[in-house]
Amino acid sequence: MASSQDQSSFSANISPEQLNAALSGRFGWLRFPPAIERDYDLETGPRQIRQLTLSALVGMGLYNLFLIADYLLLRDVFGLAVFVRLLVVTPVSVLLYLIMQENRLAPHRNLLASINVVLSFAATAWLLVQSADPLKVMYNQGSLLVILYACLIQRLPFRHSFAAALACNIVFALSVSMQGIASFETLVAIELTVVTGSIFILVAAYTMEREQRLLYLLSLKERLHAAHMEGISNRDALTGLFNRRALDRHLAALRAGPDDWHSRLAVVILDIDHFKVYNDRLGHQAGDECLKRVADLLIEQLREGRDHAFRYGGEEFLLLIAEEGGETAVEAAERIRQALEAKAIPHPLSPTAPQVTASFGVSRADGRDCTPEEVISRADRALYAAKHHGRNRVWPPAAMMPERQPAVTA
Repeated sequence: MASSQDQSSFSANISPEQLNAALSGRFGWLRFPPAIERDYDLETGPRQIRQLTLSALVGMGLYNLFLIADYLLLRDVFGLAVFVRLLVVTPVSVLLYLIMQENRLAPHRNLLASINVVLSFAATAWLLVQSADPLKVMYNQGSLLVILYACLIQRLPFRHSFAAALACNIVFALSVSMQGIASFETLVAIELTVVTGSIFILVAAYTMEREQRLLYLLSLKERLHAAHMEGISNRDALTGLFNRRALDRHLAALRAGPDDWHSRLAVVILDIDHFKVYNDRLGHQAGDECLKRVADLLIEQLREGRDHAFRYGGEEFLLLIAEEGGETAVEAAERIRQALEAKAIPHPLSPTAPQVTASFGVSRADGRDCTPEEVISRADRALYAAKHHGRNRVWPPAAMMPERQPAVTA
């Protein structure tokens, strides 16, 4: 069976080696290795959706505020501007950001935001083409504000910012060529202003995202280190099993969690028979090796994610067994006892058997009026009974184990 001693996983099982490789690399294309990129997207995604939505609300308000500029500089198409801004672009923008809230479409949030930016830019460019007002030339440089909004306010990822800025510049070039501007010098000046402005904005966007990603890696490194140290503090150094500190935390979580733990918790305490004799006769190194082999056996025999093994002290181990249908704690203990016996670790001075054996005490919660500590105390008493009845056995036997009482509902 799988081990309950699940390794401390963090952020899609990112290893320190992967993280150090990402930190030592240049990630010039602003992409992490797949595992880190996936975690980065999962962690920053919800926050980015909120930021995109909030900035979109502000952006739509400012976008429609430009009706004032439309009235002053594009007066001949002002009615069309009202229609395009309020009845076309704004509803489509709202629809795109509502779609973005759907979980299944959330991964496409940056594409949707980019589409919205290009749509807003194209709508303004089209109005400039439709207008014959000579003052419209002054309007063209204002197109940079849309690109700035996408790259620095909405802070789209650089690849989306680049794509949106490129699309906007293509639309802008087409728009300017269709506006009937007679002066070649004016055309060049307008184009040069927008193109160079776009480049400056994209450089800033690249720098901002690179710094954001570097800060994320450094934060991730700190959290991985903290998780590693937390894992060490909860583990027994010799066996790798959870220690008493971890047991205390697990019991505290049980007490603070749902009341239904009473209906499934069982405790098994096992003690290696005549371990002091084994240790004295074969030496502490052999004793440590014996403890590690027993711990490995427990890891093999327990069910991952359902059962938990702790080194309880010395040669004692404590198991928290989830009795959720199928095998009972007594049956699990008997299976482990037989597996240990079959492992045939030599114990030359044991009066019980020629190999290493263990005695098992079992108890289960019997209603909401008991605490986890009381269940452990009863298992401890059952362990002493197992020793009293000859060791290398499970106590109480299955026939003597009381039926689990249903938890009393309030």
